Amino acid sequence: MNPTPSYSPPRILLTALAAWGAAIVVSGTATADGVWFGAGPTYRGGLKLELKSNGSMWNAPVAGNGSYGQVNDNIGSYADRTFDDGYVKKDAGTGNPSSIDPNTTWNWGYNSGSQVSGGKLSFHRSSTRVVGETYGLAPGAEASGLGSDTFGGVGAEVFAGAKLLESGSLELHVALGLGGAWGLEGKVSGTTAEGALARYRTVDKVTDTYVYDVSGIAMPRAPHRGSYDGPFGNPPVIPSPTIPNKPSSATRKGSRSLQMQRMAGGKARNTLDIDAEMDLWSAWVGPQFRLRLGEQGRLWLAPQVSFNLADVEASRDETLWKIGGDGAKEAIGSWHDREDEQKFLLGLGASAGLEWEFGGGFFVGAFGRYEWMTDKIDVAIGPSEVSIDASSWAVGALVGYRFGGKVAGIN
Repeated sequence: MNPTPSYSPPRILLTALAAWGAAIVVSGTATADGVWFGAGPTYRGGLKLELKSNGSMWNAPVAGNGSYGQVNDNIGSYADRTFDDGYVKKDAGTGNPSSIDPNTTWNWGYNSGSQVSGGKLSFHRSSTRVVGETYGLAPGAEASGLGSDTFGGVGAEVFAGAKLLESGSLELHVALGLGGAWGLEGKVSGTTAEGALARYRTVDKVTDTYVYDVSGIAMPRAPHRGSYDGPFGNPPVIPSPTIPNKPSSATRKGSRSLQMQRMAGGKARNTLDIDAEMDLWSAWVGPQFRLRLGEQGRLWLAPQVSFNLADVEASRDETLWKIGGDGAKEAIGSWHDREDEQKFLLGLGASAGLEWEFGGGFFVGAFGRYEWMTDKIDVAIGPSEVSIDASSWAVGALVGYRFGGKVAGIN
């Protein structure tokens, strides 16, 4: 479990108990021989762990905007550049200082007249890259929940109280206690979904746009295919105007999409294991109604209000399996998540018990209790969410001492 939080819940509850005990002892309504205390082991059970959401890490990722950077090209240099809708390459005179115009080339071509506008000739180059890939269930998969688990564990309690009123064999006491239960552990496991296997890919599409300045140039009708030798080629390209070999600008734009492909001959199934371990600290207070049974026995009933701190550590392990046509399984993905949660809970409950004093003020007893928590503990673990209902029953034994007790009986 987690290290004790910095605010030390046990210390807070012990301080509260000590304050209540001091109030009882110094209270003018309590006499010295009416004060008692006790301690003993307990077992708390009936807590419930429930899986509320079983969404999985391997569900399809959400497509969004990516980071696409700049065009990876030094547009200030002469180069052969090929595009989806044309090309601009060097010819014999490009970059040659002894040529008529070393900045131009007639080795260029374009596909569509729509590429020319306002003295600008635009070319485009698109590429795609897979930036993420995962497997999962194809749409239409059958989903199922895991149900719930009821759990419990051992602990201990200490008690203190004082007699306020007495009438015949009936007594009214005020009582308080501090308790804890440690290592309460609930588990749920199984398959939450099964269906056709699909591969999900997150794909970036990047489009680079190169613009060339062709103002004042008589553009040949598209499509045009210039050559290295232009009008001197075999066969010659006529007309064969020249354009700059270097673009005036190059920009990049991108988009991200999600692609799903059903995989033939297989299906997908997941297995999910969720483990929640909890420590529960409790401080309670309330009246206690007692009935004396002869000289040594007492039967009591006590409604109570409790203040509880739950410290939960939850983990989630999931595996995605590819199931072949022959039933063979192959693990194609696994995920682990862990989360801690702490929450204060208000509780309302009632206890009943039986005590037997065996001399000198010492007594032994047993009790049972049910406690209803006014809220639940919700813990998000990765894409899943679990809920813990700490409402529970408890049974316990105790050994105690009552001030003013007699060897042969009670006052």
